[in-house]
Formats: sequence, C-alpha cells, structure tokens
Amino acid sequence: MKRESKTGGFLFWVLLLAVIIIGFFLPKSGSLVMLDEFCNVLVIWMIGIYGVTRLCQGRKTFSRSEKRFRMFFAALCIGFAVFFTIQPAADLLSGTTTASFTDIEVTQSTAHTGIFSHHYYLTGTDTEGLRHRLEISGDDYTALNGRTYDTDPLGESITVEYYEYTGRVVGYCEV
Repeated sequence: MKRESKTGGFLFWVLLLAVIIIGFFLPKSGSLVMLDEFCNVLVIWMIGIYGVTRLCQGRKTFSRSEKRFRMFFAALCIGFAVFFTIQPAADLLSGTTTASFTDIEVTQSTAHTGIFSHHYYLTGTDTEGLRHRLEISGDDYTALNGRTYDTDPLGESITVEYYEYTGRVVGYCEV
C-alpha cells in the first residue's frame, strides 16, 4: 500500500515537471499559444488537486474545526484553479479577435527573479481609442522593436490577431 502511494506521488511530480518543461518551450505567440495557456492552467489544477487530495488523506476522523479548515482550504485550492481557468476558457469559447493598433510600443519586463522570466509586450491603441497590452514572443519583440514607426509610413499601424482575454498574439495580418 505504501509503495503504491509513493510510486503514484513520484509519477505525479514527474508529470508536473514534464508539463512545466513543455510549457517552457512552447511559443508565447503564434498558432500554438493556447497550448502554452493550457499548460499553465494544467499546472495550477494539478497543484490544486494535489493539495485537496493531501487534505483528504490521513486519519478518518477529524474534529469539527479541523474539518472546517480542510474544507476551507480545499475550496480555496479549487477557487484558485477556477480563477486562472476563466480567461483561457473565455478565449477558447470566443475565438480570436483582429484589430488594428496605432501608437505602437514594444516593451520587455522581467519578473522579480529575473531567471527565465522575460516577458515581451506589444502595446497599442485600437480604432475605438482603447489601449491594449498584448504578450508577444521574444522574436516578435526583436522584429517589432527594429521597426521605426515614426519614419516608416507602413509602420504607423499594425493589424494583430489575438485572444482578447489572455492578451496573447496569434499572428500579424497584412493590411
């Protein structure tokens, strides 16, 4: 019995690590961008379900306060996972959006660790005057950052196909 649970735990951690590694190598923009989002959501759900199952293991009887704490923590884990699932699910249901942006700016940022955490963004104003910030890949950043939007008449605007809720770019359209 103990051996089976240790093997299952080991397989869980190997699977979790595999999903993280696959997500690391998936593109941040392009046609496979929703696979990256799926990997992110899968990791969160796996950790949430792991937390809930760990709460259910152990003694069969719990005090009333212990039961409440475990139920609260389980609900918190599931709520956390659902929260991070809403935007990718909404994007899958609604599909992509195409918009032309002006007043274009490309930026990069690093997370607090600075290791494997570069994020690149395309920011622009759509035809309705709304400002959008979309996540792009490093290659897109390099290509777009090299363009001079002030002197290039074709570079004053860009048409982008993207997922509205996650802000992920699928591609660039010809105008």
